[in-house]
Amino acid sequence: MNAKARTSMNPFEKVMATIEGAWAKRHVHLMPEPPGERVGDAFAHADAEPSAETRPASDDDTLKLIVVGDSMVAGCGVPEQSQGFPAQLARAMAKASGRHVHWAAYGKLGATMRRVRYRLLPQVKADGGRADILVLCAGSNDIMAMRSGKEWEADLRAAVAEAKQLADHVVTLSSGQPHNSPVLGNALKKALRIRIADQTRISRHVCADEHVPYIALAFAPIGDPKVFWSHDGFHPSARGYAVMVGYIVSAMRRNGLL
Repeated sequence: MNAKARTSMNPFEKVMATIEGAWAKRHVHLMPEPPGERVGDAFAHADAEPSAETRPASDDDTLKLIVVGDSMVAGCGVPEQSQGFPAQLARAMAKASGRHVHWAAYGKLGATMRRVRYRLLPQVKADGGRADILVLCAGSNDIMAMRSGKEWEADLRAAVAEAKQLADHVVTLSSGQPHNSPVLGNALKKALRIRIADQTRISRHVCADEHVPYIALAFAPIGDPKVFWSHDGFHPSARGYAVMVGYIVSAMRRNGLL
């Protein structure tokens, strides 16, 4: 298959993608945002209790993490927030850095980068949130909503600029992997793959301009799909989030953040 065939769709595929998209809206039932606290603490030793011995001597010893974004941040795909992406990321960062990590998550099922820009980041600011590291995690819903590349670029650039006012370091993640979802049709997945590749290209450019790390997860290997995906076939499971967290922590270490 040549490069053009991989990055374009014939008329039949376009029709099929539209049909499959309409079917998915009716028949794919997404897991809700799970219960549980969206703030917490993670310690370098998994069995550590928040005692006088394990608590940091001062705020300077604590790594403050804020994660802002879509359903991944909201924990969709797992039964409880403690198994979700932000909590797992905090635990992995604590282990990698040897530091106490205090984390907070601001996520919403269905959130686009525009919602991150106009709703979620202002909420962080209103709460007085200030982080050592702020992670932006959105993009899949912009793809599903067929938002243009220009819209994506404008919202991402503005969100990164706002995030910089709230944290010492900003890390931007790519979209998830809806193009690999086992519950979507092949034509729709091809259309999503093409759009995500374009979004990834734009995001790399924006993040390079803004001098923030960009971690591309959209095309990273996920291992066994039966293990990676949750029951809804659209969000990662707890073990799927662990795979993503592994990539993120490795990238943070390469960028000198841990």
